Formats: sequence, structure tokens, C-alpha cells
Amino acid sequence: MRKLILLLTAVMLTCTMSVVFAAERFVIPLDAENDLYTSDKTFNVDGIEIAATMSRPTAAFQPINFAFTFSQNGNPVEIENGKIRFNMKMDMGEYAYDLTKDGVPYIATAVLPKCMMGGELWFGKLTFSLKGAEHSKVFFFKIPNKKE
Repeated sequence: MRKLILLLTAVMLTCTMSVVFAAERFVIPLDAENDLYTSDKTFNVDGIEIAATMSRPTAAFQPINFAFTFSQNGNPVEIENGKIRFNMKMDMGEYAYDLTKDGVPYIATAVLPKCMMGGELWFGKLTFSLKGAEHSKVFFFKIPNKKE
């Protein structure tokens, strides 16, 4: 009986942990090249230029607007399956938004929670397909715990 209880407990813990830690994590170097919080950026991913902007200032539980323009060899390109996922170093859960086309830029509006442990850095992972090939770029930004 004791072995059965231990086995059931182990199975329940395994299932719980797989749900709790289900979100993808993507930690990158915290350098100016990947910092979208301080200024708009242009990222180069596999020869694709991505002009990235976000609304500022940022605040927890408030909409944050992201816009991305894609080009190759100086010409705009149409992407497929654009998505942006968010997380922190500490797993905050699944926050994923599809990119929608609004004229030239592709946009997404995210509402992200406050980290109860005091963390301020969020990571965004932009994924998209172009001509059947998958591409991604990870960047970071800040949601301050206090008004700046």
C-alpha cells in the first residue's frame, strides 16, 4: 500500500511539474543589441531585417504594443505564422500572441503581469516563417516595478 501511495504521489508531482513549467524560456545576453526597452531596434535574422518598435513606458497589466516590419535586400517581405511569446527568467506561464498585419507593420498587443518576486526583465521571442523557413529572434525589455 505504501509503495502504491508513493507511486501515485510521484505521478501526480510529475504531471503537476509538467503543467507548471510548460512555458518556453529564452534567456539571452543582456546587451544593447537585444534591448528593445531603451530604443527601437533593427534586428538581422538570417538576412532578414526586422525593424522592431514597442510602446513606452511599460507597465504591468497594461497593453504594450509591438510592431515589426520585415524586409530583405531593402524590399518589404510578407511573413507567415508570425507569433510573439513572452516569459521571464522565472517561468511566468504561457503568454503568446499572433502577429496581425496592420498596413505595413505586423503588430501584437500584449498584457503582461507583474512579477511578485520583483523581476523586471521580460524576454520576447518573435517567430515567423518566410518562404517555408522558420526564423526567430529573442529580445528583452523591462516592466518596472515602480513608476519611473
